[in-house]
Amino acid sequence: MIVINVARSRTLRGYFDSIEKSFAQLHQVVRKNGNVVCVVGDSRCCGIPIATSDFIVSLVAERFSLQNRFAYAVRNHYMQYGLRNGDGIREENVLVFKRR
Repeated sequence: MIVINVARSRTLRGYFDSIEKSFAQLHQVVRKNGNVVCVVGDSRCCGIPIATSDFIVSLVAERFSLQNRFAYAVRNHYMQYGLRNGDGIREENVLVFKRR
């Protein structure tokens, strides 16, 4: 059974809205065929895995094309501040985009 936390789902939606707005602004300042690199970790919300990097690729597809993508393990995966889920970040994704 999945329990929806309205406040957390609203926060998650706000995060992706902010990402979309940021890339819209980047589209205005990055020259055509210029590159943008985004480093992001996937996450969980209410126990549900969120493929953050996949969402970002989809959100920016009108303005940027994905040129390369890779992931690497984070050696020190604990943040200076505690995460609510108790897990540290174990892997980060590097997304390389080209402006259309």
